[in-house]
Amino acid sequence: MHESLGAWHQFLPPLSSIEAFGLAENKAEFNGAWFIDAAAPSPEFEDRFRTTYGREITAAAAHAYDTVQLIVEAFEKAGNGERKPSTTEVANFLRTHKKFHGMVGDLTVDYCRYRWYHSLHPISENHGQWKRKGRVRHRTVKVVVSFTLAFFTLCGSCLAEPLKVGILLGLTGAADRWSKYQRMGMELAAEDLKAEGNDIQLIFEDSRTEPSASVSGFNKLHDIDKVNAVVGDVFSFLTAPLIPLADRRRKLLVSPATPSQFCKDTTGMFFSTATQVPLAIDGYAKFLDTHPKVKKVAIIFFQDPGWGYQYRDVWKKLLVKRGISITDEFESAEFNQDFKTVLLSMLRKNPDAFFVAHHPQNFLRAARQNRFTGPIVFANNILEVPAAKESMDQVEGVYFVDTLAPNSFMERFRKRFNEDPLLEPYNGYEAVRTVVRALRANPQAPEKALSTLKYSGITGQIDFSSSCAGNQSKWYLKRFVEHKIMVLR
Repeated sequence: MHESLGAWHQFLPPLSSIEAFGLAENKAEFNGAWFIDAAAPSPEFEDRFRTTYGREITAAAAHAYDTVQLIVEAFEKAGNGERKPSTTEVANFLRTHKKFHGMVGDLTVDYCRYRWYHSLHPISENHGQWKRKGRVRHRTVKVVVSFTLAFFTLCGSCLAEPLKVGILLGLTGAADRWSKYQRMGMELAAEDLKAEGNDIQLIFEDSRTEPSASVSGFNKLHDIDKVNAVVGDVFSFLTAPLIPLADRRRKLLVSPATPSQFCKDTTGMFFSTATQVPLAIDGYAKFLDTHPKVKKVAIIFFQDPGWGYQYRDVWKKLLVKRGISITDEFESAEFNQDFKTVLLSMLRKNPDAFFVAHHPQNFLRAARQNRFTGPIVFANNILEVPAAKESMDQVEGVYFVDTLAPNSFMERFRKRFNEDPLLEPYNGYEAVRTVVRALRANPQAPEKALSTLKYSGITGQIDFSSSCAGNQSKWYLKRFVEHKIMVLR
């Protein structure tokens, strides 16, 4: 085969030394040819290899030798030569050990790409068995050598311990329903990430819907569980005290439910994947477009800067712009507010419609008792009714505004949990995936990776380049019709 090379061998694509010399019968045919290869190791190492194995050294053999030597050095230095180090300590050593003198040149580790870079050196006239045999001149080159170890890799998911993500949710207390669905979204994200080859562990802590318990849960996840990042909590008043804590401890914190106004309170470690209420204005505008007879609106909202006040501000902005009067407004910090007396007073001003961001069951019960028959437009917390497995008759005909997940996600969710994806589980799904994206891109400073992250999320575009709250999903007007949710486009 090689005897047919003739005069055109100089124009061959680069060949490895094993191809050029191991297969050719007449090595003189290659006189004057060029080929690209790693620089040969020292003559002493070549002689040792030849004596031991009875064959010529190859670049692959030199790389394998360097690999074992580097890993041995990592174990020795990570454990200070006195104890067996953990895999995390070995991984940390390899991340920070930037140069190792190998058989064929200096070797550096790029942890993010899992590649080893070799700077190759010129070969002297009498250096290298290959050159002595065939008098082939080497061209000095710089290459990237990438290979997989059979027994070990530098990939973080293999060498290091599982990626630990701490999850803080109000699994008990007033936030239990929302937390249930957030947890399902997070577990689905973890399953998807594992299927993609990520070794991830979710560690859950119950904040009991209490700020003090949320803080103690964060400290436990950081100090005892040693998590890589924290996701939580489900209500913004539970997340607020965690933001300065995350900044002080330099621990990445991602909330599935906190609005953009909290971005001003962080020095860079806090982010949110929550769908942002100010963008809901389009959904409420759609309602007004389809109900031109609505000229007077009463508004009811929960006393919370991170949620109820967000809706209040959206409604007022829209209603003022449309020239629609606000007959009355009521706010309350009571989770289980009784609206019977409140509603009776508000109805004396004859509103055409109600905009509500508060306890749905209690308000709807009071509306029926007071015989209000006009349109009612809720925030997406109206989904607490089907989430509680209560009768859908009480929400028949009620409007609400919410984001929209694609059918593919909803079908996967139903198949996995035998539940409809109510109460924004996609925000929890997004939070876990966002954390892993950031840690994968920059293990030492995930907040830097996250601050430039842009991608298409479940319900819309995610973009953290301009705000720590990067969810830019569109909101839609929806309605309960015959026990089903209809999207009104």
